[in-house]
Amino acid sequence: MRKDILTLAWILTTASFYPQQIALNGQVSIHNSKYNTGTIQYVENASIIAPFTKPSSSDTDGKFTLEFVGIEPGTSVSVQADKSGLEIVNQYDLQMVTLGRKEMLRIYLIEKGLLANAQTELYNISKEALFARKNAIIKRLRKDNEDSKKAIAELEAYFGYPIKDRFDAETKLIEKISELEKRLPNFAQDLAKKNLDFASDLYIKAYEHFKNGEIEKTIQVLDTTQLNTSYLSAIKTIKEGEKLSDIGNSLQQDGRIQIEQIIESYKLKANALYLLFKFKESISIYHRIVEIYLEHDLDTIELADLYMALGYLYFDDGKYDKSIANFESALKIRTELLEQEHPDLALLYSLAGISYRANSNTEKAFEYQEKALTIREAILDSIHPDLAQNYDNLAGLYQDKRYYKKALALRLKAKTIQEKVLDSLDPNLATTYSNISVTYKLLGNGPKDFYYAQKALAIREKSLNPGHPDLASSYNNLAITLRKNGDPEAALEYQNKAKDIRESIYDSLHPVLATSYNNLSVIYEQLKDYKNALVYQKKSLNIREKILDSMHPLLSSSYDNISKYYGLAEEFDLALKYHTKALNITKQIHEPKSIQMARSFYMLGSIYSNMKDFEKARDAFEDALIIKQEILRPGHPIIESSLAQLSKVHVNLENYDQAFDYRLKGLEIIEKQHGSTHHLVAKNRLLLATILLKQNKLSEALEEKLKAEKIINDLNNPNIKADLVDKLNNLDKEIAQLKN
Repeated sequence: MRKDILTLAWILTTASFYPQQIALNGQVSIHNSKYNTGTIQYVENASIIAPFTKPSSSDTDGKFTLEFVGIEPGTSVSVQADKSGLEIVNQYDLQMVTLGRKEMLRIYLIEKGLLANAQTELYNISKEALFARKNAIIKRLRKDNEDSKKAIAELEAYFGYPIKDRFDAETKLIEKISELEKRLPNFAQDLAKKNLDFASDLYIKAYEHFKNGEIEKTIQVLDTTQLNTSYLSAIKTIKEGEKLSDIGNSLQQDGRIQIEQIIESYKLKANALYLLFKFKESISIYHRIVEIYLEHDLDTIELADLYMALGYLYFDDGKYDKSIANFESALKIRTELLEQEHPDLALLYSLAGISYRANSNTEKAFEYQEKALTIREAILDSIHPDLAQNYDNLAGLYQDKRYYKKALALRLKAKTIQEKVLDSLDPNLATTYSNISVTYKLLGNGPKDFYYAQKALAIREKSLNPGHPDLASSYNNLAITLRKNGDPEAALEYQNKAKDIRESIYDSLHPVLATSYNNLSVIYEQLKDYKNALVYQKKSLNIREKILDSMHPLLSSSYDNISKYYGLAEEFDLALKYHTKALNITKQIHEPKSIQMARSFYMLGSIYSNMKDFEKARDAFEDALIIKQEILRPGHPIIESSLAQLSKVHVNLENYDQAFDYRLKGLEIIEKQHGSTHHLVAKNRLLLATILLKQNKLSEALEEKLKAEKIINDLNNPNIKADLVDKLNNLDKEIAQLKN
């Protein structure tokens, strides 16, 4: 018994003097040196540092060892390497290195600037492939035949939602390309960082096809059956290694390397499929990679990265619930492994928040974006760009809930940061300016809306391709702002620019062109250039008649606009013809007692009135009035407009009692809305006096005239006052004639 106690005491004592020691072995080499020259170039005298241990240097074979004493296996540390003139390629791999790992830690260095060049080259290749795919599909869509229908079906399968027709397909395709284009820099960055010196022959062959822009061949080389066979071979190697005593560790290491190579091949194939919009196939491959990680209990942090990649893919595929689930899986892993204020957690909270917003879960989106912001405000510099992005994400949520002032405050904070840290032509800065413009628009601040819309456009004009759809959208939005702010000349310039881009990138019968032509028509109307307004409205109608259902509301809108322009040109027969077409559609698609029907009858009455067919005008105005009185509250201003028109019509029909009655009812509405001293009250009293004169009711006419005169004398607006004084003088002349 005594001996056992002494033995235990010795063990405890020696344990305290000889704490656990973990060796982290690694090797430093030049990135892609074997791929480029045929021989791996190892880096000597690179300085390797990490917390909880002394620095180390690499030897002639690039090897180094870091000794950790008293640190538990499974602990993650950050490793750094430094060598003059070189930069680290796989910095992300070194951020969380697990102590006690079996694999050698590989560090890849490259001459400064070369990595950026490789990323740019791969980005351009990816972009060309993406746009070639887009152009090929658009070419098929525009044939408007069976192949066009097949292309639509393919896009429906890719995007995971229904597509109405070839024009809708083209629009959604161009929008999706714009979204994917934003992801290409990260894709190119990851691809450039892959060290081909330690890649399989299969991967290198596929990579060569990719560099040549042969995306389809890349996918073909990375045949799933062959990859699965290679995977099974790697498993066999590992199992053989487990059985052997002498060379088992080496075999197991070889098997693990093979698995890593297979995983990288799977990733390359998944990303190539992504460029062809084959999201579901790409998702399937990433799920396979996750299975491999789970089967072999591989690096948990990398498993979190895979879940994050799946979150991105499901988001692009429009499956927001699955996107959320994968971001949550990544969060669960990283929350267990990382400190509460780690930047990777902030990123995942932000991404999950964006997915929750897309899935209409605003409360959860707020919760996650605020968690991300709390972390970032605690650990980041006050002008870090990630903070700006977080502020903008929250602003979007506040804007969704119509808290526009809160949204604006956050977007202005984002702008302040980005203006300090981003390049003046950075597209993110343009996006922020554009978002601020929208928020000011919602707040009704036209000048500020215009100012920021113009700043966004200035960046996009310099940073985007001249035919980019986002540029067309910016021109269009700015044109609308200018038109609403009363500057149709400038609006016309920008709307024409939007039209020119859209004509160059869309099918000649695309509905977005019809919208552009319609917008131009509206601007020409504001400029009182009714000839050009009619020209562009007819161009819009020409498209809509060919692609829309015969009862589509946009057709009705086009017919009404053309009717209006013919009316302004005093071609009333043509105005009636087109308005009749619009009315026929309105009767089919709207309820009999609707504001749309009331408006149509009102316009019909106006046309008949201009044609001097006052009986038909009366009937139409009465139909409009009956509907308005049934569906609107008593005294609504729109009711007054019908009363006024009916009064005019009855004057022309010499039904003066009815004319007076309608005018008096209209006056009651005006006084209730504006008060008894408003200029419109004076105008209507003068009209009442005119009707009374036609009835030879001189004394009553004089009473109305005196009431109007008193209001006119007290008016402050000189233009309105001058106009009413002219009407008053004309009334005096009529009174004088009646007296004589």
